[in-house]
Amino acid sequence: MKTRILFFITAILIFLALPSLEAQTKKRLAILPFSGGQGQDGETISILLSNQRALLDAFTVQPRNSAIDRIMGEQQYQRQSGLINSDAISEIGKLNTADLVVSGYIAKLGDQNLVLISIIDVTEVQQIAGVYQTYRSIEEIRGLLPGLAQRLAESSRKNYNNLPALAVPSFTVPRNVNANDAMVLAQVLATEIVSLGKYAVFPRNSSVDDVLKEHQFQRSGQTSSAVSLGTSKKIDFILSSNVMSLGKSNLFGSQIINLERGDVISGADREYQDITDGLNKNLMREIAGELLRVTVASPSTTTTTTATPAPAAQASSTSSSNDVISSTAGWKENYDNKSYSEISIGKEQIDGRERDVLTIMTNLASGSPRWAGAMLYNVSINQKLKNADGVRFKVLGDGKKWMVNFATSNVTDSAFHRTTISTQNGRVTIVDIPYRNLKQPDWGKKVTFNKNNLTGISIERQHDMGGTGASTIKIFDFEVY
Repeated sequence: MKTRILFFITAILIFLALPSLEAQTKKRLAILPFSGGQGQDGETISILLSNQRALLDAFTVQPRNSAIDRIMGEQQYQRQSGLINSDAISEIGKLNTADLVVSGYIAKLGDQNLVLISIIDVTEVQQIAGVYQTYRSIEEIRGLLPGLAQRLAESSRKNYNNLPALAVPSFTVPRNVNANDAMVLAQVLATEIVSLGKYAVFPRNSSVDDVLKEHQFQRSGQTSSAVSLGTSKKIDFILSSNVMSLGKSNLFGSQIINLERGDVISGADREYQDITDGLNKNLMREIAGELLRVTVASPSTTTTTTATPAPAAQASSTSSSNDVISSTAGWKENYDNKSYSEISIGKEQIDGRERDVLTIMTNLASGSPRWAGAMLYNVSINQKLKNADGVRFKVLGDGKKWMVNFATSNVTDSAFHRTTISTQNGRVTIVDIPYRNLKQPDWGKKVTFNKNNLTGISIERQHDMGGTGASTIKIFDFEVY
C-alpha cells in the first residue's frame, strides 16, 4: 500500500514539474523596442509582438529589465541610429540573460513603408531568422504581427551549426544614395539568404566592418581564422554588395568572396530604376537565389489592385502545410470535359527532408478553353486567406507554367484574379504571391480585388499557357501569411 502511495505522489510531482522542465528547454527570447518609428510606435510594436502565441509557444519570452532600460536611455538606443550594429544587440541581450534577441526596424525605402524583424543569437552574434513586410499605415502592423511571429518561430527552428559562415555588411553606395537605404537593402538581402538555409549569416558588427574598411583582405594575407567574431564561429565568406552606375544604368551588385583565398565564388547583379526596386521587384530575393544557386521565383505579374487590409481585430496567422496540404483540407480535381487531372497528398522526401506534398498530375487537351488542375474550397482555410496578405509555397515541377487563381464572390464570369508561376524542370522553386500582385485576365468583367470576398483557390494548367499534354507539379511548404 505504501509503495502504491509513494508511486502516486511521485507521479504527481513529475506532472507538476513538467511545465518548468519545458520552460528550461526553451530558449530565452528578449524583444527590443522597434526602431525607426514615431513617438511610442517602436515600444508598442515590441509589446504587441511579445504577446504573440507563436513566440510564447516557441520561446521563453523575457521581460525587459531595468539595466536595459537604462542603457537604451543613455544611448538613445536605436531611435536615432536605425539598424544598429549586431554587437550592440548581442550586448543588450546578455544583460537581459537572453539567448536570442528580436530586433525590429520600421523602415522607409523610397515611398515604401517596411517593417524588418530579425532574431539574433546572443552568443554567436548570428542572425538565425528574419522576416519583412510592406505596409501602408503604421496601424496595419498590428494585424501583420501574428503571421510575422509564426514565420519567425518556424525559421528559428533551422539548424545552422554545420553551415559555412557568411558576413553580410551594408551595401557600398555612391554619394547620391541614402546610406540608410543601403542598410535596409542589406538587411533584406541578409534575411533572404538566411531563409534559403545555405549559410550561417552574420550581420554587420565591428569585426566585419574592420575587414570591409581595409577592403584589401584578398591581398593582405587576411584569413578566415583571423577574422573571428569573438565566439566559436569564424567568418568563411563575406558578402560584398554595391549600388553602382554604368552610364545611364543603375545596378545592384553582390559577390560572395572566400575570405581565406580572396577569390569570388559567386556574383549577381540587377538593373534598377529606383532604389525601391530592390524591394518592389524582389531584386534582393533574385540576387540571393542567384548567389546561392537556388531558383527563387516570383509571380510574373505586375501590381494592379490593392487588397483591402483586414481590421486589426482580425489578425492574420500563418497557416502551414499541416492544414493546407493535408488529406482533410478538401482539395478536388478540376478539369474541362476533354482534359484530365488527378491529385494525391502524402509525405515525400524532397531535398533530404520529409514533407507533406500535394501532387497535381494533368493532361491538358488541345483547343480552347481548356484547363486542368486542383481547387480548394475550405471554410476555415478560406478565413485565413481573407485575414492574410498573400501565400507562399514551394514547387517541384517539369518546366511548365501554371496558373494560381483566387476565386471571389463578386466575380461571376470566372475571370478570377490570378498570377502565373513558372517551374524549373526537376528543381525546387520558391513562389511568393502577395495579393497586391494579382490581376484579372484580359477578358471578363473587371472588379477590384477584395480579399474579404475570397471563396477559394485553384492551381491549374490552362490552354493559353503554352503547350498541351501531360504535366506534373508538386506543392509543399505552403504558408498563408
